[in-house]
Amino acid sequence: MKAVIRQQIKARYKIFLGNLILLSTVSLSVLVSGNANALFGGGSRSLLTYWLQIAFVAIYMGIPIYCLASLIKLIKSMVFQDTKYLLLSLPRRSYSIFGGTFLTVLLEFALYAVCMFFWLSLIAAVPGGTKDYFFAVLNTGSFLGNLKAIYYFIFIKRFSALIQIVTIMLIYGTYVAMVFNFSFSLFAALFKHKKFPKVLTIVFIYFVFDISVRSLLALSSIGRASIWIPAGIAGLLAIGFFVGTCYLFEKKIEG
Repeated sequence: MKAVIRQQIKARYKIFLGNLILLSTVSLSVLVSGNANALFGGGSRSLLTYWLQIAFVAIYMGIPIYCLASLIKLIKSMVFQDTKYLLLSLPRRSYSIFGGTFLTVLLEFALYAVCMFFWLSLIAAVPGGTKDYFFAVLNTGSFLGNLKAIYYFIFIKRFSALIQIVTIMLIYGTYVAMVFNFSFSLFAALFKHKKFPKVLTIVFIYFVFDISVRSLLALSSIGRASIWIPAGIAGLLAIGFFVGTCYLFEKKIEG
């Protein structure tokens, strides 16, 4: 698995660095231009403010979508696209190839998340603006005071909630990715050496999500059920889809 991770890093690091530079450039531009408050609806607006708002939303929404799309298309890219290196020629089992690729994308997203939080905390810490009325923690009146209050609130006062939110997002994000990858591998196995019907894949994914969401919502609505019950089930389903994907990839697609 280490060899797969190294290969994936070599294949993805240029895009990662490019996105990181773009993210930092947009965020730094917001701070240096004095548009931190205008970004959230306060202060005067100019043409530069509108362009920065567009760039800010695009990069901060685009990166998570890009990472999720990378997770969703793991199997599809390995089977049907050029991965820029001989991934399938490595003497590794399918779980090693698929798992290593999956972990690399998760690591990439974690680094993005840390960088995004860093810049967001700096932007939010700028005193003034309408955001201060909605977030009581931003009432110190100074940049450093607000920054300290933000980190204290998140990493000390609400650290357990932070861990729960991150875990929940990881579980459900993994579940979504595994549903798509299992669907791609299933139809690639059924229609081997052919371009499998995309309509069938979409229909299958829809039914899986429909049944899963209805079941998880039903569990959540039972009395005061813990959020960890449906999350745990989603995690188990994700593991099952991972195992199924690895089996199909090794025995039916490449076998």
